[in-house]
Amino acid sequence: TTPQESLGSFTVHDGKISSVSVSNQGAIVSVCDDGNIALLTPDTSAVTRLTQRNDAVECVTVCANAETVYTSGLDGKIRRWNIGQGVGEVLCEAGNTPITAISVSADQSVLATIDAVGKILVFDAQSGELLWSPPVEVQTEYSYSLKPRLALSADGRLLAAASVNDVLRVWNVPAKKLVMTMSQINIHGVDLSPDGRFVAYGGIFESVYVREDRKSTRLNSSHVVISYAVFCLKKNKKKNNTN
Repeated sequence: TTPQESLGSFTVHDGKISSVSVSNQGAIVSVCDDGNIALLTPDTSAVTRLTQRNDAVECVTVCANAETVYTSGLDGKIRRWNIGQGVGEVLCEAGNTPITAISVSADQSVLATIDAVGKILVFDAQSGELLWSPPVEVQTEYSYSLKPRLALSADGRLLAAASVNDVLRVWNVPAKKLVMTMSQINIHGVDLSPDGRFVAYGGIFESVYVREDRKSTRLNSSHVVISYAVFCLKKNKKKNNTN
């Protein structure tokens, strides 16, 4: 779509929205700074609300079928929510540092988090067992003006992370191998296409970049929330419209 086009706006919270995630079917889940979680159906006809009795929710990710939601935040705990039953449970704990981003693979086999100082943890999304922590440089202090971000590919094989030291990295998760590194100032969002071929990132430089095979394509934009829909890039290119 062009920057002037919109699919509409929907008010589902009374406060500030901290994080948004979109399922493969188009369901939208969001969390508010008051701890409330809302799931908006793809046709926007119904909203399911879940409540966490504090303001600890900072980030959210929804599984492919929109039946399960994972949240985390200021307390470092990862919670798994059953949408149908409307209940949540603590799956595991990632530490005492606030979690700034969370991502789950489409088959809910792998879950990844990154905290405010850039530490990354990879878990078994079913058992909560810690599988791996990629070796990255972390900061001694953190500021919420710039939050580290990460994303898993749909199959959970690739992990992309943008940390506080202005480095974008991509790992092969099963091999525990770093496969791409690049420097970019102040990345505010990152995501991987479902097939893992593209990594998209954007930030205060007011552009979104999509990278494939060491080549970057610049898309005109401003501060962004990047969704998995970036896989449509090639189709848009053929129409000479990459806005």
